[in-house]
Amino acid sequence: MIIPASAYAQKTPAAIREGLRSAAETKNNDSLAHYHAWFGYYHLNQQNNDSAGYYFRKALSYSKLAAKEGPIAYNLTSLGALHARSGNVDSGFYYFNAAYEKYQHLRDTAMLTYLEISLGSLYLDRGLYEKSLKYLLPATYKLEALQPSENLAGCYTNIGAVYNKTGDQHAALEYHTKALEVRTK
Repeated sequence: MIIPASAYAQKTPAAIREGLRSAAETKNNDSLAHYHAWFGYYHLNQQNNDSAGYYFRKALSYSKLAAKEGPIAYNLTSLGALHARSGNVDSGFYYFNAAYEKYQHLRDTAMLTYLEISLGSLYLDRGLYEKSLKYLLPATYKLEALQPSENLAGCYTNIGAVYNKTGDQHAALEYHTKALEVRTK
């Protein structure tokens, strides 16, 4: 189950604690994973990355105990996003790649696209341009089949940046123009 990050911010710590207490009483690993993830996102929204990491790791552990592949993949993604946001790029790669493998098995196109964008962006930041395109181009093809969005514009911008860095100014201009067209629609 994917819950928008904004929903996590709306839950009060008291409500999350109550959910955790109830889940602990019933020894329900799936619920324990769920409420630990809620606390992780609560702390992430408070910009308390250490606490967010603690709760995301607990959520991942409980997801593994519950043997639920979807929540495992989701918690790996959460940890990847936390590490990438915190500047721990190698850990971000580790968690995003682990989540990517899980989502390939689950055939979750939406989450694979999110991870392709995330991995492509991290590889771009690292100067690994071929690897960046390996992830950004498939994400772009999937997003082009949908309504134009900020995600598509972001992919175009990042692909344009790759081509700019590798000296292909014509392709860079083409992708930056596509990004501008999407943003002005």
